Amino acid sequence: MHVKTGGGGVKCQLDGESTRVAGIEVALLERLLLERLAIAGIARVMQRSESCIQTYVNAKVKTIPKKVEVTKR
Repeated sequence: MHVKTGGGGVKCQLDGESTRVAGIEVALLERLLLERLAIAGIARVMQRSESCIQTYVNAKVKTIPKKVEVTKR
């Protein structure tokens, strides 16, 4: 399993076969994640494996900053 984020999409390697998730699919995936749908449901809709979706989510979480900036009003 290999997932590469950035560039023109996400690359998932499943069972030795490499498939490319296009940019439009990445946008759909991110919208579905914002709706807080189950990974299994998203995988069925997008016709990808659950592990591919989960790996993308894990990589995406690592890019989110851990600190919150607070500004005074």
